[in-house]
Amino acid sequence: QWLIPFLINTAGGRGSLLASLLVVVATATCQAAFDVTFNAFILLGIADGFAKSVVRTCLKSAAVKNVDKHNRGSILAMQDVLMSAVGIIGPFYGAYLLDTVGSLFTPHMEALHYTLLAIVAALICPAVQPKKNKKKKTKIDNNDDHRDKKKQASTSL
Repeated sequence: QWLIPFLINTAGGRGSLLASLLVVVATATCQAAFDVTFNAFILLGIADGFAKSVVRTCLKSAAVKNVDKHNRGSILAMQDVLMSAVGIIGPFYGAYLLDTVGSLFTPHMEALHYTLLAIVAALICPAVQPKKNKKKKTKIDNNDDHRDKKKQASTSL
């Protein structure tokens, strides 16, 4: 519960966090093309898995942030359907990339896709940030405003 808000605040917003994590995923994916040691492979896999998990969580929270409580279930269900569709289409697209560009350049193409997603996240997500709620005036605040107006009126005479 504390990790995602901490990461969002540290990164400077949800868009910056998504972009940063997608760059981590792109870097880990691109490194898969090179001959890396087993330990480096494990560390890259952990970084990749962590970044993808946080991205998924951020996307879910962003989807329901500005929606009323009655529609949140519908929004989350639509997002799950889209993620499932991507899970089905993704392997076909990966096979197409493998067939077209070959196994040598497939990780580079995947990294390019994640980099493009990072750019889109950085550009779109700040525009979707929720507006901060203005403080509602209480009865005491309204009385203070009324007293201030009376003082101004009496001093101006």
